[in-house]
Amino acid sequence: MRTWLLAFLLLPLTVLAQKTDTIRLYNGDQVVAEIKELRLGLLKLSTDYMSTVYVEWDKVESVRTDKRWILETENGARYTGVLVPDDRKDHVRIVVEGDTIPIRRIDIVEMLRLRNKFIARIDGNLNVGLSYQKVNDLTQLTVDGRATYRNTHSLLTLVFSSIQSDQNDGVRSSKQDLHLQLERTLRRRWSLGVAVGPEQNIQLGTELRLFATGFLGNNFIKSNHFRMQVLGGVQGNAETSVGGNELQSTEVFIGFTANGAAYQTPKFNLTWSAYL
Repeated sequence: MRTWLLAFLLLPLTVLAQKTDTIRLYNGDQVVAEIKELRLGLLKLSTDYMSTVYVEWDKVESVRTDKRWILETENGARYTGVLVPDDRKDHVRIVVEGDTIPIRRIDIVEMLRLRNKFIARIDGNLNVGLSYQKVNDLTQLTVDGRATYRNTHSLLTLVFSSIQSDQNDGVRSSKQDLHLQLERTLRRRWSLGVAVGPEQNIQLGTELRLFATGFLGNNFIKSNHFRMQVLGGVQGNAETSVGGNELQSTEVFIGFTANGAAYQTPKFNLTWSAYL
């Protein structure tokens, strides 16, 4: 039986970011940390003394940071610049190419860090696991990871996983997949993307499956506590079974995704998706 193996060599890249961002809360507390991102009303911070902490965005009185950010407001406007305090407590100023734009702080629904150098824009993780079950003499190796690269208007994402199982009686199974996706942000919260990759699942009889997808999406609701996206596209598949049979197919799909969260009573966390 032919098998194929995806091998990855990841060189650890460590960026020692200085904790120079200043966040002041309405209760008078002040935090010096590294701002990581803002999503669904939570400001993610990295501190020297508490590791990663989350602060509710509507409890923040002022923010000062000298780093560059991709910022999006509730009405869909996008800016790339530095965030500084404003004379009005409920406002901030976005410094964009020498121009200063005042905006209500609570209207900012997303903040994503935009680093200056190519290597610094790469973020990812790698997980490796090895297990052995004596009862059935099963050895299993798992490898999975994710890497992203972001610039002003595009996001490149690589996701991979591999599960190799082996028993001394000769029973082997292999499940592997790799997805590479490029998504481009357009105006008015539209996005356009492509995704490609191979998959294998020997246990289900799939020796190799190749797919290519093109899609168009719109985040028609995006606030500090709720967001909803509609997504549609077409996908082509070419599959070879373990027995050598080949099959080609084309699929058209449309779907909806929703995410929501509230951090005060009544608290809730919502994740929902549906595809046709």
